[in-house]
Amino acid sequence: MESQQFGSQYVVRLDAGEEIIASLKQLCLARGICSAWVMGIGAVSQATIGFFDLASREYRPLELSTDHEITSLMGNISTLEGEVFLHLHVTLSGVEGQVRGGHLFSAVISAAGEIVLGPLEGILERKYFAESELRLLALEGNEPSRLLGDDRMN
Repeated sequence: MESQQFGSQYVVRLDAGEEIIASLKQLCLARGICSAWVMGIGAVSQATIGFFDLASREYRPLELSTDHEITSLMGNISTLEGEVFLHLHVTLSGVEGQVRGGHLFSAVISAAGEIVLGPLEGILERKYFAESELRLLALEGNEPSRLLGDDRMN
């Protein structure tokens, strides 16, 4: 993995054999990043993606073990119980253009991955919400007018 900082953002290149989530988590720990947005492209040789089944309250995993292009990688970085947590979704295109997508559990780069991280000021935290039974971003107290700096909404 190679990275370079441009202002507050980081451009990351992952090489063949590197796993996306583990590599990005390593960068976050090394650079003190605990809140950010993520986007990227690249190619993978294997990936595990998933679909969250609301009825069963479980992810249904799909293992892909052939080469795929990452046509879109996006998500965010937050903290969960004090640890860096990556929540990423991916769209992958196969050899004949068939597309698969969902929550990214793991993916190993086959050729290269090009990813941009945009750190956010402050700390995004996740917590468990009983009504949805999910660990969601805890955004209490972050009123839009304060986030946007627009006093007209007060």
